Amino acid sequence: MLTVFPMKRRSNIIIPLILCLLLTACGGGGENAGGTPPAASGSASTTPSATALPDTWQFDRTIPEPIELTYDGSPVTLGNFATHGIEISVPEGAFESAVTLTLSQPEEGVRYNRAAMDPAGVPAAFRIEGDQLRSDLPMTVKLKVDAQQLTDLQETGGFRGGHFDETFGWTYVDLVEVNETDGYLLFNTYHNWLFAPAKLTREERVEQFAKEKALDAWGAQQMGNEVENVTREMIREIMIQQFNATNESEIMKIADAVIGEIESDALDYGKMALQLKDGDYEGLVGSVADKLGGTLASSLESGTLETLFGQAGTAAAAAGHLWEGDYSGAGMKIAEAIAESSPVYRVAKVWIDMVDTRISNWKNDEVEKAYQIYINGAQSRSPWGYNVDAGDFESLYSQMRGVSRQLELEAVDRYAKARGISTGDITAQQRQQILADVKAKLKDQFEKRSKQEEELRQLEEDQREIIRQFEEWGLLREGSSWYPYDTPVEQMLHRLHGQMERIMRETGRYDLVIRRGDLHDQSRGLDNIGELKENELLVPHLAELISTRYVEGEEAYQKKLLEFGYITLKLEPGTYVGELVITDVPMKKALQQAVDDPGSVPEYSGPNEEMCEEINLWEADVQASVREAIDNLDTVKGTVVPLRVEISPGSGENSYTAVLTADFASALPSMGCEDISGPTTFQVRTDKDKLTLTHTLEDGVGHWSYEGTIAPGGTISGNLRLYTNEAEYRDYVGTDNMLTGTWEVSKQ
Repeated sequence: MLTVFPMKRRSNIIIPLILCLLLTACGGGGENAGGTPPAASGSASTTPSATALPDTWQFDRTIPEPIELTYDGSPVTLGNFATHGIEISVPEGAFESAVTLTLSQPEEGVRYNRAAMDPAGVPAAFRIEGDQLRSDLPMTVKLKVDAQQLTDLQETGGFRGGHFDETFGWTYVDLVEVNETDGYLLFNTYHNWLFAPAKLTREERVEQFAKEKALDAWGAQQMGNEVENVTREMIREIMIQQFNATNESEIMKIADAVIGEIESDALDYGKMALQLKDGDYEGLVGSVADKLGGTLASSLESGTLETLFGQAGTAAAAAGHLWEGDYSGAGMKIAEAIAESSPVYRVAKVWIDMVDTRISNWKNDEVEKAYQIYINGAQSRSPWGYNVDAGDFESLYSQMRGVSRQLELEAVDRYAKARGISTGDITAQQRQQILADVKAKLKDQFEKRSKQEEELRQLEEDQREIIRQFEEWGLLREGSSWYPYDTPVEQMLHRLHGQMERIMRETGRYDLVIRRGDLHDQSRGLDNIGELKENELLVPHLAELISTRYVEGEEAYQKKLLEFGYITLKLEPGTYVGELVITDVPMKKALQQAVDDPGSVPEYSGPNEEMCEEINLWEADVQASVREAIDNLDTVKGTVVPLRVEISPGSGENSYTAVLTADFASALPSMGCEDISGPTTFQVRTDKDKLTLTHTLEDGVGHWSYEGTIAPGGTISGNLRLYTNEAEYRDYVGTDNMLTGTWEVSKQ
């Protein structure tokens, strides 16, 4: 037994609470501000003015005289690549009637902005004269660039085909081909005007990306009721095709119930909107199946089934769960059957295709040009081959010619693929409806955007801020392990946006707060001033999270998620093994004071009083024993004690029990702690990722408390203490702790 033992001067508190308790102890029973970005390797991207053209493109003329020919329906080529550095190929059927085609070069230098682009060759003017100013088929433009320049570059993603107009300035065309060996760029066009090969600066490439992503975001916002619509149609398809439902009104009631659940939960709505946008038809089917399964289980419970189904084996199987009171099992059974239904996937694919079309249309530079004409009009100079009043969509669509034809062909192809048929299987009536839908939906998009240009400008600013955060955290630093020199900046930005969406899915948060200052916007609701809502992510946090994942790895990333409050870790049942370390023994102060001045010990009467009847602190041998105990306590500090914790689930949700084994006997072999080294049952309290284990000693005076934090990877660590609630002890010692330490265990 431990050599510290009960002593007494008359009757006192310090005896049972320090010495006797020591004997029984060894013998008995917002918003997180986030981190600071690393020092930037360069300044954040700036946006050059699209209309400011202070520089002049000087060039050596390669076409001394205009080249002119008449197109009569047969394929023709204007210019000679080897001689002129430009060649335009016009295919058969490009125009319905004869037109005159002219290829020349400007008489003087062309204005441009060196902050946005570098001249990469020679410009050339292409003119179409006749009744038709835009082609029905794409014409191919081949422009010469320095082959050595292409070869020397780490990546050629900055090259574009350039179109210049006095009103609209330079617009860019994505390339069909960049040929480094022969030194040329290839792109398609449908209209006249001035062309040139252009190498965009990094800043302009980033700016173009920001505008593209803003249009993506705006297009996604225009889904409006599409989450509701796709859910309603999928439910109708499921009920009729899979469950043989016959009562239309009951089907609509169920659809309304499911939609009500989705719309009431911002997380569910955001997740499904992202699934629609990303083309994740499996995820979309799963989301609808989960919601519908639960709703149908409730319908079974309420007896709706009799009016809903003609026959339904799955419903009968689900009913088996309900008879046993397992409503969750019934919902899961139905959801599983729904998720296996091919008609459901077909509906999901059709709607995803429709949403994708709305977003991808704006990635077509010719659609963007048509929109600019729609809002600005074009008459005297026919920019890009248009001659139409602003807002006249009917005339505009007719003049789009090959562009509208291409949109229609793509729509027919998508219609067939989404339904698992060939384009030849589409009836004339269906085809006519598809073409009508293309036109109607494009008109709707133009009209909506024309009324929301201010919102679009804000989305562009938001995208620039997102990119600025990427820059601040070094995520766009070329040459890093995640951004090799040969990676186009656009590809890297897409990758970072992909990481953003990955974090959205991982956290279940789908709404972005772009700037820290936006947290104080009262339009978010007075209850949320300065704090994130449960469905929101702060962009500065996102940038830091991505940086952490790239630089420090997955474990550090998970810790950062916890730090920001985006996830919480729950306690998992199982065996945890580790150690505790004794850091301090405050009771030593009380022992020292008691032996130095026995008269200072306050009187005590109460539990364990009989243990102290035969001990006198004034006696020399007793004092010697106490001093020996004090010396022993000096050796206790820093002791490492093996620790094992068994966590078992309790009877209720988030309920647990714990059995803790701290092997004091092996850690302190000379101090007689065998009796407290066996398994001891502790009470368990949890609060998100926080854990508290408590145990009261048999005398009821002393208490063990282990407080810890659950970390990724199944580690729990924190502080421990042996303490008392007796006020006299606290007054005498200055603390209620008798022993303190740290502990850490890991799940096996």
